[in-house]
Amino acid sequence: ETAIRHGHALHLPEVSATQDGIDELEAWLVNARLEGVLVQSEEILATGRQLGDQAFSRFAASLLSASVEFARRTQIDAIHTGIQIQYIDLSGNCLTDTAAAALAECLAWIREHFGGHVLRSLRLSRNDIGPSGGEDVA
Repeated sequence: ETAIRHGHALHLPEVSATQDGIDELEAWLVNARLEGVLVQSEEILATGRQLGDQAFSRFAASLLSASVEFARRTQIDAIHTGIQIQYIDLSGNCLTDTAAAALAECLAWIREHFGGHVLRSLRLSRNDIGPSGGEDVA
């Protein structure tokens, strides 16, 4: 299945919390990475997907991998040609502190390697992220 991109927004697919659903998400993420839309979309939207930590860890790993590939491929001033992501909405995904830590690690790498890239908006409402996870992504 090809990545679903509407304008500048990338919409993660709805998948079940089963292993088959997680494998389906993994295949979708591979396609999104190969198409280059994972790092070149301005918005990543996954509202109410009920991903959970296990599926989200696949997303975070794919985003980090795509970022590393993009950095190696461009090998020019990443400040001017860097990652386009400005908004991420992960509301309603049953995420915990574990997912928040994975996201924080990914975003820190992107900031470090792409000239201080900063998101304009990160929505994490309706998840199970506690104070520790909140501090990680802050």
